[in-house]
Amino acid sequence: MASIKHLGGNKYKITISAGFDGHGNRKRIYQTIEAKSEPAARKRAKILETEILKGEYIEPSKYTFAEYITEWSKDSQRKLAPKTYHRYNELLEGRIIPSLGNIKLENLNPVLLENFYNEIRKPQKRVRLIKNKETGTTEKKTTTYTLSETTIRHYHRLINTILQTAFRKGIIRENPCSRVDAPRARKKELPIYNEEQISALINALEGTELKFKTCIHIALAGGLRLGEITGLEWPDVDFTNYTITISRTSQYLPGKELITKPPKNETSKRIVTLPFRVMELIKELEYSQKLDRIKLGSKWQGSNRLFLTWDGASMHPHTPSKWFHKFLEENNLPALPFHGLRHTSASYLIAAGQDVVTVAKRLGHSNSNTTLAIYAHSFQKKDAEAACRMEGLYTKQEKQKGSV
Repeated sequence: MASIKHLGGNKYKITISAGFDGHGNRKRIYQTIEAKSEPAARKRAKILETEILKGEYIEPSKYTFAEYITEWSKDSQRKLAPKTYHRYNELLEGRIIPSLGNIKLENLNPVLLENFYNEIRKPQKRVRLIKNKETGTTEKKTTTYTLSETTIRHYHRLINTILQTAFRKGIIRENPCSRVDAPRARKKELPIYNEEQISALINALEGTELKFKTCIHIALAGGLRLGEITGLEWPDVDFTNYTITISRTSQYLPGKELITKPPKNETSKRIVTLPFRVMELIKELEYSQKLDRIKLGSKWQGSNRLFLTWDGASMHPHTPSKWFHKFLEENNLPALPFHGLRHTSASYLIAAGQDVVTVAKRLGHSNSNTTLAIYAHSFQKKDAEAACRMEGLYTKQEKQKGSV
């Protein structure tokens, strides 16, 4: 039976006998609680006693949230992709640990989590050091920004992942995230170019530097991700069958060198057929590299990648994106993130009547449902076109009736 000791104020100490341990010593469970009265404390003690008898009792964790995150990180580092692990650390060290780290793991609750999400929704100030090109001095520039609901949802998912691991291991009684409404991200329409804008882009690329022109055309024609493009090597190119094989990606993590890793998932390993004109550009690039290799001699770095720096080293995976942003501005073309070329490629194929399974395989999606979800708007347009065609059928039928 439980014994209760009043510690003063609203605090009570509960002591419950829990049998004997493996050495024959009596095992007792102690818990300090807050209750308005002794009857309320006895009620809590009865619940605790029942849990012990049923084997459902979980001893309060000694971990703070920050301490458990440290343990969780040790295990997750070997399971997560380097870029994902780096992003998780940014979220943890930036906001989660400073705000929630000192709280005991078992004391985390839905109210604390919702307060955290509301706090990070508030406008934030960011200070950046900007170099003045005219004076050569460095100046501080303060800007105000607000986190998107998508980013807040990322925070929620990470916290949920960590606490779910603790719950699964029996460290906490429940995952408080299960009683929190996940932040809802507004679904934005994908940034893409229409057919007229695609033509303007292709025309503007004429006369630009060969390696960047080739890079943009591969992204547009093949729907590849940026890391997949910068990870391409010459053995991946099949000039006979007009194909390229995607088997690796190139990534950069701040403070580390470039890393090469397998694609996003198994289905991202794929063979993509490219148009004749794009393959001709790749041939030109190969020939150009051979000339550069001869010209630089011993200074040539000797990377086997398609996209290189001036001295033959692997190109930084962010370089094409930076170049593309500047290129669009200089040619008065609508703003489009580099990844928008991938979306444009897929949307154009859908508009041209390509089936969803083929588009999914070309993009390296794990299944066609992913493609349908991402490009639902494009498929909706095709559905509207189908309705118009059916309307034509009925109109034709009515005309035939009228002529009788």
